[in-house]
Amino acid sequence: MVSAHRRRARWWICLLFIALFVPRVAAAQEGRRVAALDIATLRDIEALSVSPNGEWAAFQLRQAQPNANRYNAEWHIVSTAGGSATQRLADAGPPILGHFQGRVNGAIYPTPPVWSPNSEWIAYLRDHDGVVQIWRSARDGRTEQLTRGDASVRALAYSADGNRLIFETEPSAAHRRAALLEEGLSGLLYDARFFPARSPHPVFPHDVRLGGGAPERSPSQVSAGRIRVYDLVTRRERSATSREADAFMRGQAGARPLNRPTVRGEAATSAGGSLAWTEARDPEQQGFMPPLTLVAQLGGGDVVVCEHAACTGRSLPGLWWRDDRELVFARREGEYYSSTALYSWRPGDRAPRFIMRTDGKLVPSATVEWRCSVADDRLICLFEESDVPRRLVAVDLDTGEIATLFDANPEWREFDLGARPQRIEFTTRAGVGADGYVVYPPESDQDERLPLVVVTYRCEGFLRGGTGDEYPIYALAAQGFAVLCFNAPLGDEERQARQDAQSYVRWARGPGEPEKRWVQECLDAAVDVLAATGRIDPDRVAVTGLSFGAEIVQFALFNMPRLSVAIASGVGYEPTDYYLYGPAARRSFRARGLGAPDATPDRWRALAVTPNADRVTAPLLLHISDHEMVSAVAPVTALEDASRAVEMYVFPNEYHVKWQPRHRLAIYERNIDWLNFWLRDVEDDDPAKTLQYERWRGLRALIRPLSSAEARRHVHQVATDQGHGAR
Repeated sequence: MVSAHRRRARWWICLLFIALFVPRVAAAQEGRRVAALDIATLRDIEALSVSPNGEWAAFQLRQAQPNANRYNAEWHIVSTAGGSATQRLADAGPPILGHFQGRVNGAIYPTPPVWSPNSEWIAYLRDHDGVVQIWRSARDGRTEQLTRGDASVRALAYSADGNRLIFETEPSAAHRRAALLEEGLSGLLYDARFFPARSPHPVFPHDVRLGGGAPERSPSQVSAGRIRVYDLVTRRERSATSREADAFMRGQAGARPLNRPTVRGEAATSAGGSLAWTEARDPEQQGFMPPLTLVAQLGGGDVVVCEHAACTGRSLPGLWWRDDRELVFARREGEYYSSTALYSWRPGDRAPRFIMRTDGKLVPSATVEWRCSVADDRLICLFEESDVPRRLVAVDLDTGEIATLFDANPEWREFDLGARPQRIEFTTRAGVGADGYVVYPPESDQDERLPLVVVTYRCEGFLRGGTGDEYPIYALAAQGFAVLCFNAPLGDEERQARQDAQSYVRWARGPGEPEKRWVQECLDAAVDVLAATGRIDPDRVAVTGLSFGAEIVQFALFNMPRLSVAIASGVGYEPTDYYLYGPAARRSFRARGLGAPDATPDRWRALAVTPNADRVTAPLLLHISDHEMVSAVAPVTALEDASRAVEMYVFPNEYHVKWQPRHRLAIYERNIDWLNFWLRDVEDDDPAKTLQYERWRGLRALIRPLSSAEARRHVHQVATDQGHGAR
């Protein structure tokens, strides 16, 4: 088998790592297999915040209730010393959906609560009748609503004396509606605020950078009443003074050293005023993702640079002061940065002290709701492993040992998951590499070739459902599939270190579509790697995904001959988007060489499904939110007109990420049915699904291999497209 694998590896280099391959204990092997409902109802721990005295950890515990199509969310606290039960403080209310560039994106990212300086209260945001207000709860469970305005609160902080809460509000919905109506009396100017594919009304607020980035905020908002104060003594609300607003804005931005133009990424301030940060020190590498180096300043003294190799890396995602002289930091390490290590450094020492390293998800990048905190000699974090859901842990900063403070899903240990996931790596002929984790069915026959389901496009921590959580990995494995959770390649790191983000995107998504080609070549390499083990059937392969994962699916439809079936939770870019995405997107398209469809047909043909419908052979299932449906109409219509097998479901009141529990469970179950039907020839005998299978049998009649002439044209087109992708 090894020699055969080497013969097939003429154009790519592949390494197969069997990692974490540890049998389950007998009790777990006797448990039942995971079902879709089990994944859909896992409890999530989020919004971690540790009290100033280090004795308490507050967090939100949330569980979906699909039958009621709601969430049960609560605020809890637990002692950081361990050994005690959690204490429920209050109902957290309905989920507050996240935003991206001024639009709701559907992801649920609860804001961490803010502790009072005396560690007695937590203040937090809660949705109340559609408006986000400030509530607070004491450690003994006393709970009260504080603000009652008509504008939603988006950030808050305690004053140093604990007597005031300073907070920032968004423009009220009523104010936005009134302003829009007033402007509409003389006509709404069609400008960069419009995104016609999503709405006939402006969807971008004026305070959003339309080219990307966070909302514009400044102390000038004081005059508009956007930064306000709630006095906990007088129980009255007022506008913030300029001094209060400036202090609040500085606190929200985080401490940053002055006169250091190369400062990037993380920063941390100790109780005594010591400051640590990361900066890009190589003048030739000042792009949007350069190597970063750890720098510190003790109590206003001299700036000290850590020159040791462990203090520089592409990602240093966490900094914490253990005291005023010792800094703990996290560093991404290993091939494709699949591990996270913790180090301790005393500024002035030549080298940092290694604490621990894990392949689990301990310190996610740029995810504030997962921030860790130091409590005495421990780092309090949320932690996931590939086969263990999220839990609250304490990392001993002397020994590196991990102790669980709260396990939200203790029953997970009773499931039969089979062997632990295997990590694999693969490299293309161009030297582009990626990695992923393979989950096999429990007690599967080592000699049986299994159908393969690829779930994209980021697999960090617990292997739940891929990006967007629509493909339940362990439930799919329990059905008899081998499941590859596929990490898309990170891209050209040298270019990322030297170019700004816009320049890099223009190249990566420009002529020849280098980014898409790399991903597709890595997908092909991954299938080859797994086929060489004898465990998967390379003629029964599915690819799935949301967001960029949906773009991966779209590209594979006409560039992956071995693709047997596909599922997407959205669609990629199509020629009609040039007109329907609005002025801001049109400028972005043109910067990538995507002009009007009739002016740049070759560029669109290399990217989109619509001009390639006749090259598609794999049946496609789409689960689309109502807010994104317009974009899906063109490719679905093109596939239907070409007599291709396609079926689309539209989910009401959903966004880019689908947030409603009943919808997610329905998607889980239909995805399992679809993959079983096409890859295993299995149908669920539930009478309620009779019509579903009648439709799918009709779609099966449309499936046919390409004729010889079509196959030749397909090969020629792929070669032509690849020829445009010079590197």
